[in-house]
Amino acid sequence: MKTHVPSNANIIFKAWDLDEHNLTTIRDGSHVLIRNYTGEFGYVNVNDFGSGLLGWGRYDDTQYTTSSAFTASYLNGELTLPNNGGNKIETHLHSTISFYNESTQKIQVENNADVYMCTVTFKAKTPNANSGHLRLQMDSTGLTPYQRVGKDLFFGKGNDVWHDFHEVFQYYSDDDFVTNGNRWKIQAVGANAYISNIIFFIQRTQNHRTL
Repeated sequence: MKTHVPSNANIIFKAWDLDEHNLTTIRDGSHVLIRNYTGEFGYVNVNDFGSGLLGWGRYDDTQYTTSSAFTASYLNGELTLPNNGGNKIETHLHSTISFYNESTQKIQVENNADVYMCTVTFKAKTPNANSGHLRLQMDSTGLTPYQRVGKDLFFGKGNDVWHDFHEVFQYYSDDDFVTNGNRWKIQAVGANAYISNIIFFIQRTQNHRTL
């Protein structure tokens, strides 16, 4: 199994040059045996594995609420699902970049061939549940058809009733995604819709860092 270790990980001591103190340190679980990017074997502190971990981030929009909702007009076609990231948790990202950029409204990925899961939650309602529905999907900036990562959403509880949507999507990243990012798009079809309480929860499930 390939061990993902950052290129700047420091070999604390050589595997073949251990004294009694070092052996005690190893036993406490603070170090692991690896081969680094130059081919050297040695023990490194587990904290140096930060860039090879998976990680997650949560991004909550604080602008649009049920008393002041975002309007998705069916006349406007696809719109970027807004999220200002007013509340966010990035304590456990283990990444050199954020998984979401609130300034550009773009989802971000760190490496080509990473795999991610994104949970999109929000409330929505429409004045015409019989004729209207929502389409939620990713955008595409290159040749990869990321629009296939999406879902049609319906209002089963009727007109002008807030519906809670909790949708989970899985996707991988290519070079275009790494360079340009991506966006969640929302489209009201057949009738206007109103959206609030938007949250993105993004988890990396495979870190394809190249050493």
